Amino acid sequence: MVLLLGYALESQYWIHIELFPNKRFLPEDVLVKLKEIVMFTQADNITSEKCLAPFASDEVSSMLGLMDPLMSSVDKEHEHSVWIVGKSRHENSVDST
Repeated sequence: MVLLLGYALESQYWIHIELFPNKRFLPEDVLVKLKEIVMFTQADNITSEKCLAPFASDEVSSMLGLMDPLMSSVDKEHEHSVWIVGKSRHENSVDST
């Protein structure tokens, strides 16, 4: 039960970031975590006969293509980059529950 509550809180946090990305810096550790999640999802798409990821392989490839350009926004107040990360993390947190 506590674990599910943690997932729910994380999901709400990322919804908030997605809705209000202004005046926020993009921490490197958050972007690295997102990149790891996307790489894992791509590996699952490639290696699994029945992938549980909610995204098709080409969609995941597109997401992965955003990771390197987003690195230039680390520790900067770039609201569009923060929004991208917030939306992606929210979608991932929803899919984990």
